[in-house]
Amino acid sequence: MNDIRKVDKKEDFILDKSLRLFVKKGLLNVTLENISEECGYTLKEIKKYYSDISLIIDELIKRATTTSNESTIGVLNARVPTKVKFKILVEGTMDGINKNYGLKEEFAFMLMIQMVEGQNSRVNSYSSTPNMVLAKIIEDGQRENIFIDGNPRHLSAMFWKFFQAMCVNLVRFEGDIEMPSSENICRILLK
Repeated sequence: MNDIRKVDKKEDFILDKSLRLFVKKGLLNVTLENISEECGYTLKEIKKYYSDISLIIDELIKRATTTSNESTIGVLNARVPTKVKFKILVEGTMDGINKNYGLKEEFAFMLMIQMVEGQNSRVNSYSSTPNMVLAKIIEDGQRENIFIDGNPRHLSAMFWKFFQAMCVNLVRFEGDIEMPSSENICRILLK
């Protein structure tokens, strides 16, 4: 049982380092050799887990999708007022970005995937739940007259793209760009 945990930790380490490397160097500029060097493992050790770079990309997409879906669906089911749901969603996202849990890298990575692959099922599975959750919150908020007018699906997509773009800038220009406060981000959609 302990061996399995060690393998999982090593695999997670490889994925974490790979994610940061993809975001820094660009999706098409990373090789297994780069990942091996970044992790401090031999190429043979890396290939025990991932024989091809595409397998790492696939796993990172799955991981980002799971994180994205799990973190947003819970907000929709919360028994709190609509405005509070929105603030929880924004503050939770900001917390994940600011505390360096890899969320900003996941946002940036998935934007890169979309730019390279276009809008496909992998990109859609990553963004569909957060877009649906926020669109539902916006729709409820519009009925309560607390959110700006507009198509909830379009506003939701725009909002998440804002986060992706900010995260790309945060990762690319380390420390030179500051993320706006959650209060200012909430103002984008609240009246």
